[in-house]
Amino acid sequence: NITDPCFYCSSATPTGGYFTGGVQAGYNYQFGRGLIGVEADINGNSGFKNSVIGGSDRQAMTVGLKADVSGTIRARAGVVANNALVYVTGGAAWANVNQTGVEFNNLTGNAFGTLTGVTANASGTLWGSVIGAGVEFALNQNWTVGGEFLHTMYQDRDANILNANGTNACVRFNQVPQTNCVVRGELTTDVARVRLNYKFGGPGGADPATMTYQPAVMAYNWTGFYIGGNFGGGRSEEHTSELQ
Repeated sequence: NITDPCFYCSSATPTGGYFTGGVQAGYNYQFGRGLIGVEADINGNSGFKNSVIGGSDRQAMTVGLKADVSGTIRARAGVVANNALVYVTGGAAWANVNQTGVEFNNLTGNAFGTLTGVTANASGTLWGSVIGAGVEFALNQNWTVGGEFLHTMYQDRDANILNANGTNACVRFNQVPQTNCVVRGELTTDVARVRLNYKFGGPGGADPATMTYQPAVMAYNWTGFYIGGNFGGGRSEEHTSELQ
């Protein structure tokens, strides 16, 4: 009996680019040249890159992680200089992650590429942490435009390696314990994006249409609620390995 089997005996860490876009809302409080605030966002993402583990074995598995929807809840702290804001940010991140694993025959000949029925799938919301930095510029008393970089690390998740009938695929090896018969996915992302925000309210009921960008005379007040949109690009790193 084999008590510590190794199905694929390898790991994969594919990296790839993707597009992202979404909306954000938050509140800033300015005190002198300092600023603190909170912000939440939700974003849609294009597909990530798949890979293969076990490329030198009789069977191999195509694995992948995909986060169609993601978001963050972050604190912000920065420094105001006239109509510019430079800030750092950090907090919690979440993503609706779909983890897939599909085993196929890896032998040369007619059977190559045919599916074996063994899978390692899991889906649901993963939480993690996010840090980043950005800069914003006030166009007038209501509109701001800026750029932001975010680095996000999500919690690991294990997907059970199962036969087509739903039973544990490690049973044939008499593995003890069979709870370790899993493929682990670890997702990290880096995103650079452009932001456009609208801040509610203004000084003394002034007409926003007359408040053109005049940095020499206009003192922008960053305090208040705002909403906006963002779009940009990201880089995902998806480390997938078999735990035995």
